[in-house]
Formats: sequence, C-alpha cells, structure tokens
Amino acid sequence: MTGVFIIAVSVRVANDLVWAGKAINIAVKLSDLGDRDHPMYISNRVYNRLNDAEKLRLDKKTAIWAKRYWTAKNNAIVYRSNYWREP
Repeated sequence: MTGVFIIAVSVRVANDLVWAGKAINIAVKLSDLGDRDHPMYISNRVYNRLNDAEKLRLDKKTAIWAKRYWTAKNNAIVYRSNYWREP
C-alpha cells in the first residue's frame, strides 16, 4: 500500500496544498481519459471492489461500467461509465 501525501507549497504570495502519491497520480491520469460521452473512469482494482449494486443500473440487469483497455498503460483494464442516479 502506498501513502498519499499533502504538501504545502508556497511561491511568494500564493500558498496552496498539493496532493502527491501513487493513488492520486492514477486518479489524475484516469480523469484525463474521460470525455463528454463517458466522463467517469475507474481502475480494474476499484471495479473489483464494487458490489453488484454498484455495477448494475437500478433495473439490476444492465451494466453501468464498460470494460476498456488503457493502451498507454500496457493495455491495463479500466472501466468507463456515463451513468448517474438522482439523489
């Protein structure tokens, strides 16, 4: 398990917090894969931790997530979705 770090960064007058770590790095890269039609991407590791209710639409028959291969990462398995539920 890798750590997630937060670092205070300051350049003259501007101060900000910067998140660092493997999980953050992967999340940022996955978010870059998103587009207008499929804005959400998750890793295979996250997908495997979802329960069935989180993988299916409310009809319990239709999959929410579509399997894809991330070619820039040696065809790593990722999942994308455009599904959302009203709160």
